[in-house]
Amino acid sequence: MSRDFETFILTENFLFLFNAYYTLSLRTRGLLMNAQAYCSKAVPYLLFAVTPIHAGIGREEGEYVDLPIQRDFLGLPVIWGSSIKGALRTTYRIKKTKAGSSGEPTETLGEDEESIIFGPERERAHEHAGSLLIIDAKSFIVPVPSLKGVVSFATCPLMLENAKKVFELCDRSDLATKVHEIIKLSKCEEKAIVSSNKIVIDEKVLLRDTVFNVTVEDELRQKINNLFSNLNIPISKDFISERIALLPDDEGVPFLSRSTMSITRIALDYRTKTVKGGALWTEEYVPEYTMFVTALIALPPRKPDVSAGPSAIIEALRRVIADGQKDFYIILGGHETIGKGIMKFCGW
Repeated sequence: MSRDFETFILTENFLFLFNAYYTLSLRTRGLLMNAQAYCSKAVPYLLFAVTPIHAGIGREEGEYVDLPIQRDFLGLPVIWGSSIKGALRTTYRIKKTKAGSSGEPTETLGEDEESIIFGPERERAHEHAGSLLIIDAKSFIVPVPSLKGVVSFATCPLMLENAKKVFELCDRSDLATKVHEIIKLSKCEEKAIVSSNKIVIDEKVLLRDTVFNVTVEDELRQKINNLFSNLNIPISKDFISERIALLPDDEGVPFLSRSTMSITRIALDYRTKTVKGGALWTEEYVPEYTMFVTALIALPPRKPDVSAGPSAIIEALRRVIADGQKDFYIILGGHETIGKGIMKFCGW
């Protein structure tokens, strides 16, 4: 085989592979654009724990508590989308019943608005899917006891990256850029970065039972304030931004995965006021002030003969559960009758 012929074959193979790659790239780009158009309404939310949250998984062998919380594959606290969807649906039903009893109009998408938004009940689940998608709520900022300043609000680059992905999914490049600017501050892997001296003692912070060497960066406080500028959260934004601790991933992920509460409970015999046999157990909670990031995504209605667009799905949901506003409260997880599970959805 001549050298010229070998060169010709290699050139032809290269051109074939290049054309195949280019065609695949165009198709992939088209699919992504179609997906973004299909998910044409995506709204990011910060979930703020007003009271301790128990989004549980039931009993699990080998856990240090009887009733552990939900966690992702790295062990960080998470609230699965299915748990959020159930809480939203319950809130929707309660608010719709209340509005109906007062004579207010309750449905704008048709007589079966609930199933259009959330999907039919189990016996009718084969008919069509719901139009509302809920992203798993990932840990964003976690409150941690601090020797100085009482409490610190800790996060790490990995948790910030998770939030950035949600913002990009929602086509909120403004929020994704703000988070990216915060991540860039964590250029030193050996030290934590804190937003002010409010929690610092001799260039260190003591968070719970762990000491971190720190660098104070006022820029971190400014960037957190910038990110939170359009949020209506239940506590002072300055109180949070002055106590931010940006921990390295290697130390931050395992440390923050343990930043939960364990409560021991008993059940009493009402006649004798003594503990019932076997009625002693422990429950795990995400502490109040914990913040998660999630997104509500609306798809075109799957129910036949419903012509509303994705934006109408979000508007119908907000009209019922939030009186048309972007912020609202829900009760999520277990033990609501003892004051647990109150969360605020704070919209950007």
